[in-house]
Amino acid sequence: MIMSEIRELLLGIRSLQLQMKRLICLATKDEMLSQGLIFLLFRLSQVGALKMTEISEHFGLSAGAATGMADKLEQQGLVKRVRSTEDRRIVQVVLTEEGEKRLEQIKREFERLAGQALAGIPKERLAEMIATIREITDTMETHLGGEKHDRC
Repeated sequence: MIMSEIRELLLGIRSLQLQMKRLICLATKDEMLSQGLIFLLFRLSQVGALKMTEISEHFGLSAGAATGMADKLEQQGLVKRVRSTEDRRIVQVVLTEEGEKRLEQIKREFERLAGQALAGIPKERLAEMIATIREITDTMETHLGGEKHDRC
């Protein structure tokens, strides 16, 4: 692949990333949560539980800011802190049932808006795009050391 194609691909990915950010803004405009807090809910949904250090590392925050995020979500009943049974010093943040419900509402609205935005693209073309995105992601994960290495 020549450099101009790589540059064009990267610019296209960046443009798509900006459109996804706009979509998230629209899907969550009525939420009383910041995007950072919503992203934390999504992350907890993906991995199940996170220690404060993992939250701070994943979001590039100080330990105090990560604690503040967890505090805000806990005050709204969306997450709870759970102490490890093996080591009581370890505290993990997990979604509550209310947090899971709220996140499902956000996901439904996100999918509804995305469906409207992409309605003009034929099903077959969407399938091709999905396959291409998976191929790019798999290739990059293999080359860059996999998903576990999400810090530079």
